[in-house]
Amino acid sequence: MRPVTFSQLTRLYFEDYSAVWGRKQMQRLMQANPVLKAEFEGVPYRHRGFRFTPRQIDLIYEQLGEP
Repeated sequence: MRPVTFSQLTRLYFEDYSAVWGRKQMQRLMQANPVLKAEFEGVPYRHRGFRFTPRQIDLIYEQLGEP
């Protein structure tokens, strides 16, 4: 699996949403999940241009389900 940007991941989960609305929804999902929030606490990232590592993507899929 290759690194995926925040925007690319958002499009996978919210393909019917606009880019802006999808990013907001993805941020809400990630913030509402205590395990994800704890894992990403020490990883500063910008939701624009940030690339998730394969391990981070696996964690997101484990917590939120695959898109």
